[in-house]
Amino acid sequence: MTTFELLAIFALVSIASHRIGKWFTAIGLPYITGYLAAGAVAGGFVLELLPVGAEVELRFVDEISLGLIAFVAGSELYIPELRDRVRTILTMAGAISVAGLAIIGGTVGGLATVASFGDGLGGAEIVAMAVLGGTVLLALSPPSTIAVIKEVGARGRFTSTALSLTIVMDVVVVVAFAASASVAGALLGDGGLQLSFIPILLLDLTLACIIGFTVGKVIAAYLRLGLPLVVNAAVVLSIGFGIYEAADFVSEWSVDAVGFEIYLEPLLATLIAGTVVTNFTDQRHTFEHVLHKVSPAVYVAFFTLTGVSLKLDTLLAVLPVAAVLFVVRIVAIAVGTTTGARLARETGHIASKSWLALITQAGIALGLAREASIQFPSLGDAFATLIVAVIVLNEIFGPMLLKYILNRVDEVGQGDGRRALIYGVDRNALQLAERLEAAGWATTLADDEHDHVAEAEQAERSRTILVLEDAEQFFADLDQLPDTVVAMGGDDDANLDLCRAAVEAGIERTVARMSHPDLLDDFHDIGTLVIDPTSAATALIEDAVRTPDAAELVLHADPNREVMQIKVKAASADGRPVRDLRLPDGILLLALRRRGTVISPDGFTTIKRGDDLTMIGEPGELREVASQLM
Repeated sequence: MTTFELLAIFALVSIASHRIGKWFTAIGLPYITGYLAAGAVAGGFVLELLPVGAEVELRFVDEISLGLIAFVAGSELYIPELRDRVRTILTMAGAISVAGLAIIGGTVGGLATVASFGDGLGGAEIVAMAVLGGTVLLALSPPSTIAVIKEVGARGRFTSTALSLTIVMDVVVVVAFAASASVAGALLGDGGLQLSFIPILLLDLTLACIIGFTVGKVIAAYLRLGLPLVVNAAVVLSIGFGIYEAADFVSEWSVDAVGFEIYLEPLLATLIAGTVVTNFTDQRHTFEHVLHKVSPAVYVAFFTLTGVSLKLDTLLAVLPVAAVLFVVRIVAIAVGTTTGARLARETGHIASKSWLALITQAGIALGLAREASIQFPSLGDAFATLIVAVIVLNEIFGPMLLKYILNRVDEVGQGDGRRALIYGVDRNALQLAERLEAAGWATTLADDEHDHVAEAEQAERSRTILVLEDAEQFFADLDQLPDTVVAMGGDDDANLDLCRAAVEAGIERTVARMSHPDLLDDFHDIGTLVIDPTSAATALIEDAVRTPDAAELVLHADPNREVMQIKVKAASADGRPVRDLRLPDGILLLALRRRGTVISPDGFTTIKRGDDLTMIGEPGELREVASQLM
């Protein structure tokens, strides 16, 4: 079967794999597991749609995918977001690396002496296997971690620390893999492990860094041309693939030209290139947009091909050993995380529970496993299959543990996590509550009329409606103050009293529905936004005639666009200019309010904690931005 025929069949299998991945997510399993399963079934051990050895012929698909995956990992390493936690993150990453390499590597080596995957291997090969296995199994998964955090709406110091640590660990592991591959190569070479490999390793790492930095600058220069997305995607994928081809060429050329092998770790070079574009050029947004659009298809191809390469007979044989390594990996991460947190003088949940957020594995780990199996075929298919089996277990159970611990540390929110108190229970108040809740707000209804409360609770059985008799005492008794108070009672004087008590309690935003204009100045004096139903309706109709697009936004008639006001609470955003915020391309910052003053921001405007940012864009992307800033 020709390469073209294999590629055509693989493309059809990948399309089916994408659908199967969605079925897996519907039953609570990761989509990656579905892709692996689809590839395994299509491979030479079940349906034989792709014969045994097809993955060798399709190696270029692996290289294209790995280049993109490393670009994504590098783009996640955004320095301004890590700056305020550098000491904690680096200390914990160092401790995890030391504990993980020692405990996981030692376990891999020990199991190789007694389990079937080590049959026929000598001492040097077992040591090489332990070094590579310990390194690969330390890799984490930023994309999976980000997906879970977005899914549950988590935010807080624990969440941001866990995500930052996950990103930094992937960089550490890629660098460590380059070193481990050099050690393994020296062990498996004719001369065995000698100190002469150290300068060669330093040369390899230095050249990879230089190439990565240069490629990052080249990508940024190209993206400034402003060509269409399809062209940009093709070029970025080609550059990633080109780095792998260049690494292979230099490896072969160096043996004849200089007498020793120079191996440029392509994953390290592409990861550094992604980091350079994100942090040291003005093309971060364009680059991330390209990666965001292309990565779903690339993930399908990569994980499906990994599934095709699985030796199912070997997989079943190594599952018990994989389960042991799965548990040992958790223990190693727990030891390293706890030790690192103590050294960094962290306490509380970060010190005792962070390890539960660091179990997930996916793209980089599988990429390293594939690299190890291709570079060192003498270690056998069983070793590569064992590592993949452990990664699959981590990908299945890791997200579950992450969701569990985010709930335990009370950093799981609802939508953007804001709260509104709506006073005055009527049909309009109930509709407002429903619309705010659909947008992710938590709402509380209150009224001073017992009859209104009883009638509303009878009609809305799922709601608890509070009785509000004394406004000052009401706010004093609340466990958590709302972000906004909406006064919709029928008595303007009662609405004014409520808004005044809210302001005195420290609530910044109050909104009131007013029936008569007599108290307008009193409301304005305390900073309340007043809505006069008659004039508001007239103004909306005028906007619908003069500026229909703006009216659609106000009336929520356009499901693809929304206006959201976000209060900046995250420490990582404090003091950063607008241009350094990771805003998706479709998000536009309209206004910034600081201590009652509205500012028209530009890229150099500095963000402060407590600022209110008004943004327009796609609803899902707005909520993603809110989760980063709040």
